[in-house]
Amino acid sequence: MKVYGVFSLQEPSIGPLSKPEYFAVLENVFNDHPIETVFDLKGCTVRRKAKEGASILLDLDWKHTLYIGKMQRDQLLALLEVDCSWLRETGLMDYSLIVGYGESVGESSVAAGSSASAGEAADDQFVWRLSSEEDLTAEWIVGMEKVAARQVVQHSKLRSPIRGILLTEDGQSREVGLCVGLVDIFEHYDSYRMILGYGKRVFWNKRGLSSVPPGYYADRFLERMSDKFRELDGSEEERPPQGGEEITPTE
Repeated sequence: MKVYGVFSLQEPSIGPLSKPEYFAVLENVFNDHPIETVFDLKGCTVRRKAKEGASILLDLDWKHTLYIGKMQRDQLLALLEVDCSWLRETGLMDYSLIVGYGESVGESSVAAGSSASAGEAADDQFVWRLSSEEDLTAEWIVGMEKVAARQVVQHSKLRSPIRGILLTEDGQSREVGLCVGLVDIFEHYDSYRMILGYGKRVFWNKRGLSSVPPGYYADRFLERMSDKFRELDGSEEERPPQGGEEITPTE
């Protein structure tokens, strides 16, 4: 997902004491693809069930399995690994993977390519929602440059939609087009978040909370996202059936 610009907006009629609002203009992760269902996935479980009628579903509403090709899965998880590495180092947490799927259109593919350049890495990896002037710091810029300079993953740009097989809880399956994007990454793990997390542990297990240290959050996020997207074997024997046939999921 690309960031087209980062801006601040201040109401001049209020005067110099008015508080500026910071925002970013982002590429639409869904573009013009037909999206039926959208999930906001954090990899945690506490208060992660959407209210009835909500347009965006949450982690506990995920009652199915998505199968995608090995190449697409490897590329997706590799990109998330690089993103989470930077987020961990910069002290950021509480981000989400937006997942939208709908009717499959055309072929899925990953563009052929080699290691990403610094510009491509910066373009592809981050979605920004700014909340304060503290977000526009030298540390933030340096952190992004460190990720762009690593070039440790053989990047190819992951094209949307990814073509996959959706396996529902009752064993029904169908082909879908899948779009994903990392969002809401500008939540710092500060003293407030630390106190909030310790307070919630009185009632809930740490593994289900979103207010956890960046390293723990990143590791759990990658583990849970890896489990959401299963590898689709290329052979006909292992391929989940299409057209609404019933199947029994196996591990």
